[in-house]
Amino acid sequence: MRLIRDGLSLEVYHRDADDMLRLAMLRDWLDGQGWFDYVQHRMLADGVSLHWSRYIDAGLAVFLLPLSRLLPQEAAETITMILWPGLLYGLLIALSGLGTRRLLGAAGGIAAMICTLFWAKLAHGEFTAGRIDHHNVQILGCSVMLFAFGVPQKDHRAGLRAGVFAACGFGLSLSAGLEMLPPMLLIWFTAGLRLACGDSAMRPWLSAFVISAAILLPLLMIGQTAPEEWLAGYCDELAPPVLLVVMTGSLASLLGVRAAACGLRAGPVILIMLGAVALGFALASPLLAPCLAGPYSDMTAEARALIPLRIFDTQPAPGVFLEKGEVFDLVMLPLLVGMLGAGGLGVLAWREMSQSQRWMLILCLGIAALGVFGSLKQFRAMNMAVSAFPFLGGFIAARLLVMWQNGQRLLSLLALLAVVIAGFFPAWAMRLPREMLPDPAVRSKPKAVVRSQGSCLQRGGLQWLDRYPPALIASSTTLGMPLLLETHHSITAVPYHRSGVNFWNGYDPFVSEPEMLALIARLPVGYVLICRSENVGDRPFAADLQNEHAPLWLEPESGVPPQFLLFRVTRPAGG
Repeated sequence: MRLIRDGLSLEVYHRDADDMLRLAMLRDWLDGQGWFDYVQHRMLADGVSLHWSRYIDAGLAVFLLPLSRLLPQEAAETITMILWPGLLYGLLIALSGLGTRRLLGAAGGIAAMICTLFWAKLAHGEFTAGRIDHHNVQILGCSVMLFAFGVPQKDHRAGLRAGVFAACGFGLSLSAGLEMLPPMLLIWFTAGLRLACGDSAMRPWLSAFVISAAILLPLLMIGQTAPEEWLAGYCDELAPPVLLVVMTGSLASLLGVRAAACGLRAGPVILIMLGAVALGFALASPLLAPCLAGPYSDMTAEARALIPLRIFDTQPAPGVFLEKGEVFDLVMLPLLVGMLGAGGLGVLAWREMSQSQRWMLILCLGIAALGVFGSLKQFRAMNMAVSAFPFLGGFIAARLLVMWQNGQRLLSLLALLAVVIAGFFPAWAMRLPREMLPDPAVRSKPKAVVRSQGSCLQRGGLQWLDRYPPALIASSTTLGMPLLLETHHSITAVPYHRSGVNFWNGYDPFVSEPEMLALIARLPVGYVLICRSENVGDRPFAADLQNEHAPLWLEPESGVPPQFLLFRVTRPAGG
């Protein structure tokens, strides 16, 4: 019901431009753009190549195509933007509940489902209505791999099936993007460590996983990549660098399985696997080394500096704590409480736990820590921790129930109360510490630019521009994606990492008149679009345009909605 309510109230576009870009990609594909053609032809003058998966477009089309035959296109798209994240969310809730129940019993399973259903990171973030980009698919795939690893297997055949399921989750996540690769590699590493420590159940699991992954991932890459790009060394999508990592890990894992079957102890097995990985990475270093620079390596330093000012969740977690405390409270604090609570209870109950429970707890704490430490660089990196949170919540509930049943009722009630207060009333729990911070510390933190999300971003609010012939429109990055989505025009600015120019074009030309003239000299800009209510305090030229103080070569258009200003470029490019 919440998804339906949120979807029907999508009067203002979702805050994330990725969702709008996904919808634009879907429309272009359904209108005839090739399956392997990932160029967004209306970005800049020559287009920009994207790195996203066509498989998600195909999944969305399963809903959109039949709905569009029965309903107007806008209604069909709205319902699709409700059904797609709703389906993925339902699968994640069921997976978290059933997987945790197999490990911890009914109480743990119910608590895991509650955590999945009510944690703001999921309920109001990655799985809310309108989220059609790729992060929710990646999270679901990682969760499949996690629970396929953790759930106890009764026999050899069950272990093989679980390994295949894990490879399917691994492939699903990587085919959509690489953001969840670190936690999935940690799951893989833990499986190898568990094998080396003498857990024979890992032999069929690991064998089935690596063989299935080695077959599945190349097929997934071929299925969404043009043949002429099969050997391209892309570092932000399923491409040869990732396949090399997978093949190296697969060979190392098979050697480890063989060594364990021969009766070698933990030390030699671990050394064999690590040695194989090191040798493989050394041989593949010419292809892998460029990927260590990160996804923003091709951008200029100036464009990289703009990213945390224009994209909120690219700020480090301390900055989010200071500037967007309610987001930190609702998203990060429950995770920290879950880590501390599950870790403390795990230490107390270690001797009572089964081997599967111990390994799963260690792994989930490691995945959660990976997300927390990653968020110190970029807040969005805490996505890596998401798959672990339901199990941690379920573990706390299961252990508190055991304490209650063992007669420790007062202690269990106090522990439950502490968890509820800290985890479910985070804004209250964290308000006082944040208010005690000295003002200079807060003032010294660079503020992210506040982006207008009001009248300029109403759905349908830019369609009036289609009465003008198709042109390249210069605007801020805030308006870039809505322009692309709602009109037939091309855009100069959008927050997308493969084109640092797109970032820079949304800022620098609006700082001064000479910079705007430089943009017009580079690109055949036909119009400049301004939102009157957008915060442009760091862009003086944009502020002048908002106040209708435009140079002679920018001619204001009449009949424009009052929340906008549209200027036609009359000075020839380069003139």
